[in-house]
This record gives sequence, structure tokens and C-alpha cells, in this order.
Amino acid sequence: MKKDGWYHAALSIAYEIFAVLEQQSYLPSSQAKVLLPAMNEIERHLVENIDISHLHELCGVSYTYFKQLFIRRYGVPPQRYITKLRMSMACEQLTMGDQSITEIAQSLGYSNVHYLSRLFKKEHGCTADEYRRSTRYGQGEYRK
Repeated sequence: MKKDGWYHAALSIAYEIFAVLEQQSYLPSSQAKVLLPAMNEIERHLVENIDISHLHELCGVSYTYFKQLFIRRYGVPPQRYITKLRMSMACEQLTMGDQSITEIAQSLGYSNVHYLSRLFKKEHGCTADEYRRSTRYGQGEYRK
């Protein structure tokens, strides 16, 4: 038996999916393959200081073209993409581990814990400590 509100909840999920799909434009596989060397470099050095200015050289294209392809494929510029990945890793570490925020910052390649804190608050709308407390006490992801 379906609970009250099931239709609107399902419709809400469908609209969220449509919104994500709208944000991602189609990129032919031949163009997507151009980005593979850069993506491999990002994956290998995610927790290090990545010099994004040379990623286009790995792909053999101009920086402008590289950035256009990257945004079409991932929806954000390369530096923003790297930051989002790191913030995702920070969330995992905050909820799963007992590391201090300073230790988490260092493990993600940030030498300055205050910089990580600013990025985290900008990304999630709360401090890392608030996020940790909200997820530890079964409240789920922190909401603004």
C-alpha cells in the first residue's frame, strides 16, 4: 500500500534527476577522451597541490579548449571540480573517522586548516565541526 504523498515524493525525485541531466550537456566520446590524461592526473594527485595550468598540455589542447570541454563534461571548471572532490572526501572523513579537522586538512593536501574551513563552509553552508556533529547524531546531511 502506498503512503500518503508518494506521488509528490516520486515527482520530486524525477525533477531532481531532470535538473542534473539538464546541467550536463552531451559531449561526444571522442572529445571526452581528450580529457582522460587530465582526469588521470587529478586522480593520482588529488590530495597534493595540483597545477591546473598544465593539465591542458597533458591533453594536447589549448587551455581555453580544455576548459570548455571540461565544463561541458563535468559542469564546473577544473579547479572547482577538484575542490568539490576534496570536500566530498572531507565529508566522508568527518562522518567516518575520529581525525581532527587539522588532520583532515593535511590529509587532503591543505597546509592551512583555516583555508579548508572557509572552503567547507562555502560548499556546505556550515562549519566542518557542525557537519560532523549533525551526521554523528543521526540527523543526516547538514541542511542550510
